[in-house]
Amino acid sequence: RIFNVDDDAKYLNTPNTLLYDKSQALYGIDKAKMEIRKNDSCILVEGNVDCIMSHQSGIKNCLAVSGTALTPIHLGIIKRFSNNLVLAFDMDLAGNNATKKGIDMALKNGFNVKVIAMNSEKDPADIILSSGEDEWKKIIEKAKPIYQFYFDLAFKNRDIKSIDDQKKIVSELLPIFKKIDNTIEQTHWIQKLAEKLSIREDDIRQEMKRINLPRQEFEVLKEKKSKPRKELLEEAILSMILIEPSIIEKLTPEQKELFTFLQKENNDSYIIMKSELLKEEGIDIDDEWHKCVYEIENIYREEKRKKIMAEIKEKEKEGSFEEVKKLLLEFNKLTKKDDKN
Repeated sequence: RIFNVDDDAKYLNTPNTLLYDKSQALYGIDKAKMEIRKNDSCILVEGNVDCIMSHQSGIKNCLAVSGTALTPIHLGIIKRFSNNLVLAFDMDLAGNNATKKGIDMALKNGFNVKVIAMNSEKDPADIILSSGEDEWKKIIEKAKPIYQFYFDLAFKNRDIKSIDDQKKIVSELLPIFKKIDNTIEQTHWIQKLAEKLSIREDDIRQEMKRINLPRQEFEVLKEKKSKPRKELLEEAILSMILIEPSIIEKLTPEQKELFTFLQKENNDSYIIMKSELLKEEGIDIDDEWHKCVYEIENIYREEKRKKIMAEIKEKEKEGSFEEVKKLLLEFNKLTKKDDKN
């Protein structure tokens, strides 16, 4: 965070590392998750200092994106606790395409999005320091639904009797309204725009038809293809090893040899984040460990049996009957172990 008023930027962004990837991390999630669920609302700010100051002022359902754009991973984490998102970003209609893309992504994924009208020269931390905690709470209470925010912003400092200003307003709002999936909601805003500008609704619709939106593919969280059970179990085991490294010693030498995924370097930022979430949920590591190991061992044994059966068929075709005998012994050994389990 830069405090020198002569500097143009408020924050210096650090590069992503193996341990810290801003696109996957939400600052304050460990402290805010239960408050987000309790309030059924998440307040999202840009800077970590903004988040800290909000918590100190009593607004504890607050997270920070650490100066980066909103990502599908961020939304996936927040959606676990609430579908209501309140953004405290410095926004305008003309700029910050990354922020607008994040908002579009949130809307597509079923979030109710509101925006806190921010002064471009003051972020939440500045407001709390200069005007006090109560002022910040009042500003949050005045948060506007996203389309109302866009609507009011388009009319700000514009003369609705001026043809030029009317054209600017329409050109800013229609691409936004065209993205609205719900026909009733879209009609509401078109009618409101027509009424405000004293323009026929049909003319507004005709103008909207001319707009060609660029094709944008957003990750829809609820429609995301689920991972195979084996991969989920591997991730869970790796996460638990990060939490309690000594737990790996509970595996038998045979299990260590069987679980080939343990040989990979465990520095994936997603696994690191998942281990943090497991810690926060307060699960019984020993109990979860035994369940996961038991289930994944059965999956690995079944895969190994299928592989051996395929090899047996190949060796039979080749006439390598000694090899077939060895493979059958190995197959029977695996089957007996499964019977014991």
